[in-house]
Amino acid sequence: MALRKTTKEAKKNAYIEVDGIENKYLDAALLHSVDEEKIYGITLDELKILKKAGVTVAEVKKKTIDEVELKNRISPYILENYNFYNLLVNNWHENGNPQTDVINFEEISESLSPQVINDILDREDVLVHTVINFLRFYKNGEYKSLISLIFSEESNLLKLYEETGIKVERENINWDKKKLTEVNDLDNDSNPDKRDKTGDRIFSSKEALTFAAGLITDVAAELSKFEEKDTINELYEVEKETNEKLINENKEISKEVKSKNTQIKSFEKEKQRNEKTIGKLNEKIDIQQKEIGKMGLQIGEYRVTIENTEKNNQSLKSQIETLNKDKKKNEEKIKKDIIQENNLKSLKMQVNFDEKTKGYEQKIYDLEKRIKELEEYNSNLSESLENNIFELNKVKSDFFELEEENMKIKEKLNSKEMSVVEPSVDEEIDFSEEDLGAFIGFDNKPTQN
Repeated sequence: MALRKTTKEAKKNAYIEVDGIENKYLDAALLHSVDEEKIYGITLDELKILKKAGVTVAEVKKKTIDEVELKNRISPYILENYNFYNLLVNNWHENGNPQTDVINFEEISESLSPQVINDILDREDVLVHTVINFLRFYKNGEYKSLISLIFSEESNLLKLYEETGIKVERENINWDKKKLTEVNDLDNDSNPDKRDKTGDRIFSSKEALTFAAGLITDVAAELSKFEEKDTINELYEVEKETNEKLINENKEISKEVKSKNTQIKSFEKEKQRNEKTIGKLNEKIDIQQKEIGKMGLQIGEYRVTIENTEKNNQSLKSQIETLNKDKKKNEEKIKKDIIQENNLKSLKMQVNFDEKTKGYEQKIYDLEKRIKELEEYNSNLSESLENNIFELNKVKSDFFELEEENMKIKEKLNSKEMSVVEPSVDEEIDFSEEDLGAFIGFDNKPTQN
């Protein structure tokens, strides 16, 4: 089928919406741009859309379902598959508008305005849904705001219903196709009647007077049949009062019409301002839609990155679990090794401690023994010292006695005036403490052990 393309070849088109108009009506108009031969072929693969629309594949394949009914039933579900919508839009762009032989859309695009659109729609040979598609997709929806104008007129909705069978949900619309003919006839009238809110015709003052005069004449003709003059006069008065009321009502209506016309002009100016604002907003929305499209592509890339990251995370989690298991095993082994090593160290330390303790105990024993020996030796020395001191004192005593005796001898010699030179004491007794010690066998020095 020539209409279907692969995703890589197909141009990506943004989904264009119009404020205040349901998407299903816009998509229905788009579906009606596809001819009968193609519509059955391209919908066969759209199983999700067919299921939601309550259409079976067999009905499409055998073409037992009417083409118009098929388009209208699947139109609310076009966005269930963006590729299907994109296919329809690309088909519209490639094949162009089917009414190019009736009206040059490229030419009118240079001066598009609400009045131009109304003039186009007034033509009997122009199909409403083709104008909707043109305004929606030409230059990426640059003039889509004018679609609201089409949906605001009952006559356009009736023509759309006659073309496609699409019923736009709105109150007070008679979908009887006979009314459509009446509306078209009314639209083609060069001097259409003015009507009020209730649909009743509004007469000018002149028309009201003419109508009243005619009515009076008719009444008079009828009254000529009556024989009683009083009755005729009474009826005349009644009709006269009625005529005066109509004239007064017409004056009031004329005032109201002037007021309404002033309001309409004000509304039209406000509408123009709003249309400009809407145009600017639509431009911003289009820019945002393009940005959304870019963001959608980026999100797609991010999703791929996220999926890859999640896979890597799963792999890392698995590795972490394995490492944790190995860690626990190694920790247990290290604990056992540490405990065993500590036990060996403790055992060695205990052995060394015991050996050192025995060595210190032996040294202490030896020192205590040495101390006892030294104490005994010191005791012996003390005793020997006391004996020596005693002997020394005894020798000193003997020495003093000898010295005294020597002095006595000197005195005796001096008294006898001996001429012999007296020897000095040192010469007479020449000895030292060392000699004395040697004499008595004591050197006054401690004996080293």
